[in-house]
Amino acid sequence: LKLQFLYLIDSLFVWGGFPADSMSGAWRNEAGDVCFSGGVKAGAYDAVDAPLAKKAGRVGKAEGHPFNPKGPTVGDWAAASGVEGLEAQMWNKVRKCGQCGKPNAFTLTACNSCGAALPEAYSHTPNLFCCIVYGFDAVGLSLRHQEDDVLVIDDLLSLSACHLNSIWAGQHIPSVVQLFAMPPDKALAVVRKMGDACAHAFRTQFVAHPTFMKKYVKNVEAVKDPLSLVAMGFNTPPSQYQLHLQYIMLPLLPFQHAQQLLGNHFTEGRFLPFRYVTAALEALVKEPDALGFAVDGDTTIDRIIERVHGAFAIDYSLIWKEETTRYVALQEAHGNWDAANFETTVNVATAQGQEVQEIANADKLVLQSYGRPYNQEGKPDASNHYSLAKAPGELKAVL
Repeated sequence: LKLQFLYLIDSLFVWGGFPADSMSGAWRNEAGDVCFSGGVKAGAYDAVDAPLAKKAGRVGKAEGHPFNPKGPTVGDWAAASGVEGLEAQMWNKVRKCGQCGKPNAFTLTACNSCGAALPEAYSHTPNLFCCIVYGFDAVGLSLRHQEDDVLVIDDLLSLSACHLNSIWAGQHIPSVVQLFAMPPDKALAVVRKMGDACAHAFRTQFVAHPTFMKKYVKNVEAVKDPLSLVAMGFNTPPSQYQLHLQYIMLPLLPFQHAQQLLGNHFTEGRFLPFRYVTAALEALVKEPDALGFAVDGDTTIDRIIERVHGAFAIDYSLIWKEETTRYVALQEAHGNWDAANFETTVNVATAQGQEVQEIANADKLVLQSYGRPYNQEGKPDASNHYSLAKAPGELKAVL
């Protein structure tokens, strides 16, 4: 009822109605404000479950690690193990959003979930991705694929109808920075395996499901290689300090495309496209000493980017611009967000933040693949666990 009431108060949200061509889901109006289509109409986007088979994908709980991710017990668990260095693996340094509660990278100033301004103060949160790798009972997953050293999950944030993460489970690698502390051939193998694992899940569980693809991708028949629809890369610093690859099928959801237009996604200097990371590591395989320094806990990604550019003329800013420009072009070409399927236009500049977030969250529940098929209450069912979970001490730190 509250959402229906909000839709009636067009003065809060609408500037000039829907644009003539709004299939991209978000745009700037004549005043320069970012707007997006919000309030999915009933039946416009009926749920299309990508075929995650319960028998194949639902692996059951990994026993032996009782854990409350909201409490201090993660540190207690690590300390009780007696494994040196384990407790350091179990925490993230973040800025926590006061509006939606999401932990964000400590370098961000706006939440990359809801767009709200972040506090200046840092905080520490449990490293949920390490908890996943260690098999903690209380951290349920929407699991797509698993191997001994990598797993693929649906991302809870759900920037698009298919938003995957691959999490590395072979060593403790907090971020992409630590990849450059490894022998380049081994680091490159890690990155490629993470990409291949996501591509496998995408092809077998989404691309192979034509109803899903036609529902969310306009003119999908014209796409020769479905992998060309994907935005993928690493964020550094991350919000979860275990190496994970963002793998996002475009188009983004309307609200998330609005956030992209506002500069809150794929941030320059933090988002490292997969293409850039592989190019840098491939060059280092040929010249392993070209960095000219040993990567340690104080090394910044800026220093690595600068040295890779100097040694190999691999230009991070150019690759970042080419990739993010491609993402916007794909949104325009393949966005399937017909404004007629939404109740309203939301003007991010004039609407109240909490109300915008309520609309975005309600639409995400309809459009996301996370936790599908939903349970009997119509809520996401993220009840999987990583069945190849590691024992304390098995996840060796690279530094």
